[in-house]
Parts: sequence; structure tokens; C-alpha cells
Amino acid sequence: MTSISATGGVHKTLPQPTATNAAKGLQRAESATASTVALTGAASSPGPDTVEVSGHSILLSRLFPGQDAATATQVRPPGSNPDGVSIASFLTTSDRSAISSLYEYARDHGIDAADIDNIAFDLGGYRRTAPGVLQDTVGQMFDEDGEPITYAFSQHDEATAIDILGSRAASDSALPRGFLEHLLDPGLTGGNHATNFDVLQRVVYATSASGADGSRDPHATIAPRPLERLAQMKAAGLIPTPAQMRATAAGAVIGPNGQPVSLFEQYASRLGTAAAALSDADKDLLGPLYAATASQYGPLSTQMKQVDELARTLATVRALGHGDDLGDFLKQLLQDRAPK
Repeated sequence: MTSISATGGVHKTLPQPTATNAAKGLQRAESATASTVALTGAASSPGPDTVEVSGHSILLSRLFPGQDAATATQVRPPGSNPDGVSIASFLTTSDRSAISSLYEYARDHGIDAADIDNIAFDLGGYRRTAPGVLQDTVGQMFDEDGEPITYAFSQHDEATAIDILGSRAASDSALPRGFLEHLLDPGLTGGNHATNFDVLQRVVYATSASGADGSRDPHATIAPRPLERLAQMKAAGLIPTPAQMRATAAGAVIGPNGQPVSLFEQYASRLGTAAAALSDADKDLLGPLYAATASQYGPLSTQMKQVDELARTLATVRALGHGDDLGDFLKQLLQDRAPK
């Protein structure tokens, strides 16, 4: 859903992922085996014929199906992206231990294992990106009208994100706090996440030693949200106006005052004081002529000097008191003096 925010930009509200596993990049085991009995569904006590599988075994079967132990334990370095490699291969050893514990919790509490897959997918994507490459999208993306694009969660997901980030559990759950801060900020993810935040909240609280009850951390610091950051950047003059963005897209130059510089103004210094005698219509005529000549022949070419001569002649005509309507005289002047 897209709306116009109070800050004047385009506000894109992100839909909540479903439990059907939005993490399509993860490979799936094609069929259930004896080692995957009772991984999902309502929590129940194991019966005499039920095999309770460890979280690590669940991880291997779901994230690395059909791979040998050596391949499944290999950790890919950040920044590498070889073809055909599962995103789960970027999970660190501690990440895999954490995800294993989440699979066990899901198994015992009736959570769909696909929801844990999604958390693993987002964590793998976070690990895959080289340090220093993760960037804030706020103030970096604009639509065709020059309005800044800002991503935001749905009202429910935003409230859940704030609850998690402000909890004691966020600092000592099975999942790294840095990952939670990244995942729960739509400006940092650029609107891309697979995790169901309701499930995330459950597992973060459940795997915390100090905040299993969801209690607030009075010392928690939550970074300004994307729309707040956008407003701060606008107030500081760091966001181009829609007019400036449109001018830049059209190839215009932005001057020191933050306003677009016309084509003629980019070449006006070639004429010295003569430029002041030209009318706005003259400048609109000469600007594209200067730009086209500079592009085709170069700024130091003989042809550019011919345009200078044309402009000075026109300035002289204006200084002698001729009005805007030069009619046939101007047409003939352009025909005679145009660069060849």
C-alpha cells in the first residue's frame, strides 16, 4: 500500500509476510522422512512411535537438504555470492546454533517450521552483505516525480517491532541484537523481509534469559524511525526538493544555492557583461545551442566561439533597444551565424 506521508514523500507500507514461507531462496526437502516427524503442528508429547529430532537435524534437513555434513557446515564469507549457493550458507556457526534452538522451540510450541526458515533466510541475507555495505535507504530513493520514497511497516508490524527493540529480550535472545535492529527497520531493509514479526517476537522472548516475559528495558535506545529520519534530513537541507530532482534527472546542474542552473547560465561566463543585455527568451534559445555545440564539438572548439559571436551580436541588438519581437532579423541572424 502506498500513501503520501506527512513529510511530503511517498510512504510505502509493507505487507506482513504469510506463513507460507516467503523465503523462497531457501531450498526445501522434497519429502518428509522419519527424521522429520513432528516438526510442525500442535504441540504434543512424543508417543512411543514418534522420533523427536534435534534442532540441528531439523536445520540440516530444511536449510541444507541433500548436502553432506562438510558442505552443510561450511560458512561462506560476507560479500561472496557464488552461483547456486543457498543463502543459509552465510549463517555463522553461532547463527546455526541459534536457529537450531528456534526449530526446537517451534517443534515444541506448534509454530510452523517455515516461519523459522524465514528468520534463517533474513539472517543469512544479513550475514551475506559485507560489513559497511548495509546502507540506509532513507533519502536515497526517489520516484518519477522527485518525491523521496520511504518504506514503513504496517501499523501492527511497526508496533511489534518497537516492542521487540524496546524489550530486555532484544539484548540477550538467541538472535543477535544487530540483526534485530536491521530487520526491524524498514529503512535499512529497503522493504525486504520474510520474517513474520509475531513469530519473531515469540522466539526472541522465549530464548531470552532476562526478558522472557516481554518486560521493557528502561535503558533501551531505539533509533529514529524512517519517517523521522527523513524529516530530520529535510530540516537539515539534505534532501533535494522534487523540482531539484526533476531538474537533475533532466540533466540540469544544481547551483550552490540548491536551485537548478539553466543551460544558458552554465555558459554565461563566456560572454562577460554582454550576457546581461540578453532577454530570457534569448537565453532559452542560446542555452540548448551552447549545450549541443559543446557536446558535439567540445567546449574549446571553433564552433563554440561561433556561438559566442552569435550571442554577443544578439546582445548588441538588445542593447540598441530592439524589443522581443525581432522577427525576420533574428531568424536571419541565426541562419547566418549558426555554427557549422
